[in-house]
Amino acid sequence: MAYADYNKISNNTFIGANEYGIRAQQYSDYNNITLNLFNLSGYSSIYIDTVSTNCKIWKNDFIGRTSADQLIVTDLSDNHHFNLSNEGNFWIGYYSQSQGCTDLIPTDGICDSQYEVDSGQGYYDYYPSAHMWTVSPDCGEPITGSLTMTGNLVNATGGYRCPQHGLILNTPNVELDCSYYLINASNNSNTYGIYSRLANNTNLSNCNITGFNYNVMLNNSNLTMNDLTVSNPASYNFYVNASYAMDVSFANLIFNNPNGILANFTNLSITDSVSASSVYSIIGLQIQLHFQQIIVHLEINSSI
Repeated sequence: MAYADYNKISNNTFIGANEYGIRAQQYSDYNNITLNLFNLSGYSSIYIDTVSTNCKIWKNDFIGRTSADQLIVTDLSDNHHFNLSNEGNFWIGYYSQSQGCTDLIPTDGICDSQYEVDSGQGYYDYYPSAHMWTVSPDCGEPITGSLTMTGNLVNATGGYRCPQHGLILNTPNVELDCSYYLINASNNSNTYGIYSRLANNTNLSNCNITGFNYNVMLNNSNLTMNDLTVSNPASYNFYVNASYAMDVSFANLIFNNPNGILANFTNLSITDSVSASSVYSIIGLQIQLHFQQIIVHLEINSSI
């Protein structure tokens, strides 16, 4: 691209051996490159010329070459960024402990040390990811690091209906962004759309979950949920159980029949949420043995 400013390049796949994936040249400034898959074996994935400045390159997967020359940056003074906040890129040459990536402090799917992205040039990804960003998980897959979904959850045959559980969150300090993609069940007997146990300081956002026995099951988890749409469970949309001193926060939820939230032993916060129940629905919100509840702007509708 040339003379091209303030563009966003995302959700693309670059494959090949004889050309760059992206080349920013001739005053191409302030471009945002994110959630792309680069699988180039010959040329570097991204080439940034001297006169292009302030590029943001983050949450991409670079899997074509193991050496630290996936990128070519020709001028160190051009203020490019290879991570935003604590979200960097996945580098095929730096994601395992044997390659120097340790994920211990905290265990969050981010390497504990920085990664030089252009050999000898002095540019660093300060939060390189230990997992890929652009590959959506399969039904029943444990989530061990922060993840942004790039498509509907799929089963073993490539379909979009899970025969058992959807996703399992048993790791602390994880952020799961479903990007409004679908987590759908083909079996609503003893199944969970998202099951979370001992997953403290975990954030769940932008999910569309439908058709499980419990669409979201939380057990001893300190969890924040925002912008979720859940519908058509066999039992409850949300079952929050035995969390005691754990904090569970709901915000901007839409949950449909038959039942909304069943919560036991939990510090509960609900804001700006809607329970739309049918005439067959019994309960929009049921709280048992609770402490420190904060319920604000909860609307429960029941058809006549």
